[in-house]
Amino acid sequence: MNILLAITTALCAIFVESFSGQVTVKPQGTEQWMTPTKQQTLDRRDSIQLPHGAKLIVVDNETGRLYTFSSPEKGNINQCLVSAKASVHATLRSLAYQMKANAMGQNRQAHSQSVYGGTIRSMSPELRDYYNERIACAMLAAAKQNKPMMPDVQLRSIDNDGFISFAIDNNSNDSCYINILAVNDANSTVSLCIVPTPDMDEDMLLLPPSRTMELPMFQFVPQPNVRYVLIALSLPYIPAEEEQLLKHPEDLDCQ
Repeated sequence: MNILLAITTALCAIFVESFSGQVTVKPQGTEQWMTPTKQQTLDRRDSIQLPHGAKLIVVDNETGRLYTFSSPEKGNINQCLVSAKASVHATLRSLAYQMKANAMGQNRQAHSQSVYGGTIRSMSPELRDYYNERIACAMLAAAKQNKPMMPDVQLRSIDNDGFISFAIDNNSNDSCYINILAVNDANSTVSLCIVPTPDMDEDMLLLPPSRTMELPMFQFVPQPNVRYVLIALSLPYIPAEEEQLLKHPEDLDCQ
């Protein structure tokens, strides 16, 4: 059990990519503050302090995703991750709503969350579980096959000085609900790159027809065992519920 725990912790580790200013870290269970080093492994329970002008960039080893902590910041790593994700999703929400409004202004197809989201949430528990499972199975199939779910929707990677971000081109005549899977072949895990937060609704992932969504707010460090697969679905889904299912694929019936 201890060996398994150690392996799991290593695979889900957070690494220091870079930092500037007087950044200090206090490992969980100690009272000593120290200056971090590049590639240092951090526990999510470790504490950090970032005074004015300091910045810390870390990498989630499982997905390769970069997170930036800017000053002033004080708390444990997990709390800072929550704050960083909230900031990114605020930017994503603004982008998604602007894109949808532009598409609707051009009389293009752009569905309303009040229709689709309400439909999912009003399902009976049994039907909702079945619906969620079918979506999760479609995602896992895409991860395994490593090919586009909708041929006219394409994922592009953009190089940013050694880091990468993504853009998604919808060249079809239909709206679609998008995401990107991080498929870690080293430990056979599948994760959503646009990680859901409790307030994220499915309209934040709606890409209207003939539009491109650039996602510079999500940056990644290329990892040798991680590949990225585009999700493009004609049906909506609730990200937080799919993320939970993807964490336990052994419980899914994907026959």
